[in-house]
Amino acid sequence: MLLVVFGEARARGQRLKVLRALTESIVLAQQQGGMMEDALVELRCLTRSKAAWFRLVEGGNLVATHAVGVSQDFLREASCAELTDSVSQMLERGKPVTALRSAASPEDARLLKAEKLHGVVMVPVLGKKAPIGLLVLGSSGIRKLTVEELEFLETCGRQLGIAIENFRLLEQALRSQRQWRNTFDSVHDIILAHDADFRIIKANQTLLEQVELPSADV
Repeated sequence: MLLVVFGEARARGQRLKVLRALTESIVLAQQQGGMMEDALVELRCLTRSKAAWFRLVEGGNLVATHAVGVSQDFLREASCAELTDSVSQMLERGKPVTALRSAASPEDARLLKAEKLHGVVMVPVLGKKAPIGLLVLGSSGIRKLTVEELEFLETCGRQLGIAIENFRLLEQALRSQRQWRNTFDSVHDIILAHDADFRIIKANQTLLEQVELPSADV
């Protein structure tokens, strides 16, 4: 009984450690790619999986964007999987699913066999409004996950989904800012923007050329 209690306590401690690492990675990441790679490494180690990869929902497909522990041949041949109705329903439910390679849709059983993967755990990655992708953990053996482990993976999937959404919103804001700046500077008339106290906060390129001063001085 003591061994069981200590084992469960150690497992919970490991899950908390991974969750802290994921949170730190999300907070410190400058790019979505670095965050996802860190997440795959951490979850692969925690679940003692042989491989881990992430598929992003793009139109009617699931496109593999990041992976650890698989060959280049696998990445090339399994780069795009069809987003079928059954997979869409799994994503909508938002619950991790375990499956043998023969029933691991959307993954190709032949490619999983080539990688010596006997089973997979598929974790939906959900945003606030819609599914974003699918995180897949592949193992060389058959291991039954506990309810706590499945709930933990579900939580990780939701955290990653919200983080990816935040990255997308930031990218959209930066893109809009660049477009506004380019439009502002493309006008040949002198234009400036000021605040309520009439302090100049933005001057277009035409004005800067006329006064022959850098933007900071203006």
